[in-house]
Amino acid sequence: MIKLETEFINYLLNRDNAVTIDTARSYVSYLRRVDKQLHGIEFHTELTCLDDIKSLVLGLRAIGMPERSINNCYVAMRAYLKFADEVINTEKVFPEQSIVYVEGASVSIKVNRFERSPQARAACIAHYGAICKVCDINFSDIYGDIGTGFIHVHHVKPVSEINQEYTVDPVNDLIPVCPNCHAMLHRKVPPYTVFELKKLMVK
Repeated sequence: MIKLETEFINYLLNRDNAVTIDTARSYVSYLRRVDKQLHGIEFHTELTCLDDIKSLVLGLRAIGMPERSINNCYVAMRAYLKFADEVINTEKVFPEQSIVYVEGASVSIKVNRFERSPQARAACIAHYGAICKVCDINFSDIYGDIGTGFIHVHHVKPVSEINQEYTVDPVNDLIPVCPNCHAMLHRKVPPYTVFELKKLMVK
């Protein structure tokens, strides 16, 4: 099953080597074809490395798909893998950044933690880019490939203050910030605004 189709298309249209809308839609079509032929692939969890793609390619060959179509599917899966690495999975190294599907639904652990929506996160990054809106850092400029697409997404109004599910606006309710600026935004309650924090920065 293909998750975050709209966000995947937005990513393809806004990345450095952007494709046309027709090409982006063809990538989705090829992913759907893989899904149909191999019976319910969960792309967001089953494409975690190139070896996973190679296994799927072997499966497509085994059912007799033409080699040209397989090559197109391969390109589409490579693009989706990069999308997943750069947009969906970048905050999994930070346990406090829950990446699940319902906005604002509380989960019972030692304290109440509020779940974040990966669709909203992806749409926010697709709109603003993976650049901190406080300090303007782009991690790829400093760390190269391993920093590509890495960014936190800050809720302008903390989810913990809402205490109910709500419809998030990825452009007006979310803003991409680096981990340092994200921490500084939360140095007071309610958090600083991006504008306030920028004024506090020592140049």
